[in-house]
Amino acid sequence: MAQSTINAGNIVVPLSEIIDKLQGKLSSADINALLLAITSKQVREVHAGDLITVDFINAILNDIKDLDRRVLLLEAGKPATVKAVSIDEPTTTTVLHIGNPLIISGQGLLVDSLIMIENVPLAGAFGSPDDTTLTIRSIPPLDIQGGLPSAGKSVTLSVSNDLGGTTAKFILKPFIQTNPNGSMTIALSSAPDSGTKYTKSGIYTFKFRVTADTKPDIRFLVTASIGQAGWSATPSQSTLFVKAVQTAGSPTIAEVSVTVGIAENAQPGDTGKLFITLTAENDSSFVWRSTPDVVITVDQSSTKVQQLNLALSKNTAGFAAIRPNQDGSLTGLIGKPDGTGGTGELQFKITRAVDGTSLAAGDYQVDITKLSNLPAGWSASITGAVNGKINLSGSAQPLKVSLTAQNNAGIANLQIELQSLSDATVSGIGEFAIERRS
Repeated sequence: MAQSTINAGNIVVPLSEIIDKLQGKLSSADINALLLAITSKQVREVHAGDLITVDFINAILNDIKDLDRRVLLLEAGKPATVKAVSIDEPTTTTVLHIGNPLIISGQGLLVDSLIMIENVPLAGAFGSPDDTTLTIRSIPPLDIQGGLPSAGKSVTLSVSNDLGGTTAKFILKPFIQTNPNGSMTIALSSAPDSGTKYTKSGIYTFKFRVTADTKPDIRFLVTASIGQAGWSATPSQSTLFVKAVQTAGSPTIAEVSVTVGIAENAQPGDTGKLFITLTAENDSSFVWRSTPDVVITVDQSSTKVQQLNLALSKNTAGFAAIRPNQDGSLTGLIGKPDGTGGTGELQFKITRAVDGTSLAAGDYQVDITKLSNLPAGWSASITGAVNGKINLSGSAQPLKVSLTAQNNAGIANLQIELQSLSDATVSGIGEFAIERRS
């Protein structure tokens, strides 16, 4: 192609030679249309004998390139608005891991574009309406030559469509476990001395050892439960950070303390069952509970300092009588005089063991389970009791027990346990011999 220079930096080419170069590349109609567009834009600048500058030639070449693109789109049935492929993100400084989402941003990113990392095709991409984004939900494990070192490796991402393709590079690293996995045990490691007597309003500390074989580093939420209304169980911390196990067979060890407070109105024999729970902060389904439960029972012996005395005093109704024995004890007799059995009522006097004074008026719990342990042929109930509870008013209202002896009833022992509902120190138990009258 003949060239000449008019001004420094301006190279000019005859228009006839440009037309010759376009022959075979464009149809005559396209060449004419192109020349018409060029001359129509430059009509005020082009004159007979004028030379064409480099800028003018570049403008022509850009118009040709755009025309080529439009022809390709028409042949492929694509809309003329589709742009050539370009990638803005990721870049050479982008760091991703196997399993991470891959978000590609740029231009001309069609949903049916071919996406590859190191020449390995990726499937399942979804795009944006303006073709500026393509997303792979998770980078799959890839067969990359030489493998992926822990520090990562620069890999080539390529995206192509009908307009061609382009590439970009980014750093790809191996998969990192993010969801918690593994196992752990949580068990009591320290408690109050074995001789400790747990009492109402008492405060006690327990420690639990956590032995974890888990990954990755996990922060757990710590909760504690005692399972008894009015009692409290407070962990020493609300969260516990557990580092990932580094070496097989060498678990991570941690410790959690819990302070237990027994309710002020706790009764002797009340029992709480203490346990703690660790729940992964980022995954509520990853939960571990201490085992076994720590059983805490309010002491019964130390609180019952004012024992009650129960004494058989008289027979009050039905087929009942009292027989004095040579040793000074009394035996209750129940049944008809002919020995065929029957029902009768015995009365018991209750006094305080400390000073022999009468029982204070109030509500009391009578242990019916003791009464129900009578042998075959016997049955018993507390007169006036409701659900094992009865209101007594000292000597003016003694305890009355209704007993029934069947014809086969033999010698038995009647046990009665009494507990004040207002004062845990007031309690008593009595055992009395009974027989079927014969």
